[in-house]
Amino acid sequence: MWKIIALLCCITLLLHASEKREWDQKKAVEKVQKVIEIEKNGKPWENIKWNEDPQKAIALSKKLGKPIFLYLYVSQGGPTGTNC
Repeated sequence: MWKIIALLCCITLLLHASEKREWDQKKAVEKVQKVIEIEKNGKPWENIKWNEDPQKAIALSKKLGKPIFLYLYVSQGGPTGTNC
């Protein structure tokens, strides 16, 4: 579930940065609900061919004129001592 939250945060930040508008809570809730529905039906983003080399990602981003989506995962103990 935390992966969904991280993904939504990134998507929200990208949308908010590209659109200079006031925050729309109803629209944000709708987007979260859409992602949750997608998650229930499988995880299509697991089929993405992620580029793990930052230099190659930067070069490709410049070549295609598209932004870079950065996904970080840091394993750490949670409140119960389990990994999050």
